[in-house]
Amino acid sequence: MNYPGNPGEARGVALSVLVGVETRGAYVGPLLDAAANQQRLSPQNRALATELVYGVLRRRNKLDWLIQQQLRRPSAKVTAWVRNILLLGAYQLLHLSQVPPYAAVSEAVKLASRFGYPGSPGFVNAVLHKIKGLRGKPSPVPKGDFIRYLAVEYSHPEWLVAKWIRRFGEKEAERICQANQEHPQLTIRVNTLKANRQEVYEQLTNEGWEPHKLDSLTEALRLSGAKNFAAGRLYGQGLVEVQSVASMLAGKVLSPRPGEKVLDVCAGRGGKTGHLAQLMENKGLLLAMDHHRRKLEQLQRSSCRLGVNIVHSAAIDAAAEMGLKIKFDRILVDAPCSSLGLLARHPEIRYRQTPEELPRLKALQRGILENAANRLRFGGVLVYSTCSFEPEETEKVIGPFLEAHPELKPEDLGAYLPPSWAGHAGTFGLRLFPCQQNPDGFFISRLRSTKQMQ
Repeated sequence: MNYPGNPGEARGVALSVLVGVETRGAYVGPLLDAAANQQRLSPQNRALATELVYGVLRRRNKLDWLIQQQLRRPSAKVTAWVRNILLLGAYQLLHLSQVPPYAAVSEAVKLASRFGYPGSPGFVNAVLHKIKGLRGKPSPVPKGDFIRYLAVEYSHPEWLVAKWIRRFGEKEAERICQANQEHPQLTIRVNTLKANRQEVYEQLTNEGWEPHKLDSLTEALRLSGAKNFAAGRLYGQGLVEVQSVASMLAGKVLSPRPGEKVLDVCAGRGGKTGHLAQLMENKGLLLAMDHHRRKLEQLQRSSCRLGVNIVHSAAIDAAAEMGLKIKFDRILVDAPCSSLGLLARHPEIRYRQTPEELPRLKALQRGILENAANRLRFGGVLVYSTCSFEPEETEKVIGPFLEAHPELKPEDLGAYLPPSWAGHAGTFGLRLFPCQQNPDGFFISRLRSTKQMQ
């Protein structure tokens, strides 16, 4: 891909986003969108900024390791601005063949003049000229310590790599790390309340997109390209919604029917809520709850855009007493989790999670399940899902929960999943691992109430 226009603007945006991610703990997607919109980047420069930000984050450990070899002092002692200027320059030199090396270095020096300290331009210039000499050479990261090798080569935390090696073995652990370095394609859900997939497919084709139909999900399309899809006409008119395959499968497994009472316990911004309303044919009651009021405001705006009128929202903390009086036919518990199954889409997560967080999340998830199950009617269905495939957040939550509640029984997912996915289901539910066909790690379990809750 070529990046015409003023790529310097794109690099400035990319730098500000990377610094924000590092120093403020910001999430990259919203921060990048806000910065690109504020600077009014052209589509080409937005594409370049996106490539730079995600490229650096997916390779930050390795880039930092290579930079460190050229320094006389630890890179941590360099300011966040200069460190990320070096990372941006190194990424372009080593991974973007369409960017001439002289341009990568000179643009980095310009950024150092704007955002660095006296001496930063010369420092950045010297380090990147050394990095330039590594282009095309094999990785010097030693393989003797395989945990260290995977952690550096694929930019994953050592504790997580070690965990995967113990669980899956070296070969499979490396495959998961490789999958997390892929650029996941955008998947959208056609809003069948307003259009059908063929109509949307033809309109996207006419607008210059390259849509691909997914045989396993009749409402899904996969898109290629780095354009800002949310700014497009079809999205604005509510004909489509951005949603991953794994996320859509959770709705399919819950399988809500028109006219039912459905509870979306941890609704967030409503990505799954809109799909549930669509499956219900916009008939019935759909209560979306979350303890973040701002997210619920976004959920309501999304519902209006999609033409959904059965959604009611409530600012309720699912980990506390819900205070609801009615019982529901279907309940979705898309629980707060580590998001370790989303490292391809959200590479910043890999630098934030710690092993100590998993036990805390496990206790939180169990508490939310208990509260939600109390609102399930006799014969009703509860679906538990997480965007993680770690045992602490999947079978180690569901297993003990079922032992404490024999009135709930896990159901075979074969009747609710497309055939291509049904084979991945196990005793407690469906577990998906990152791969090229599905970049997300995910877990979905379906439970049915066979008698009144105790």
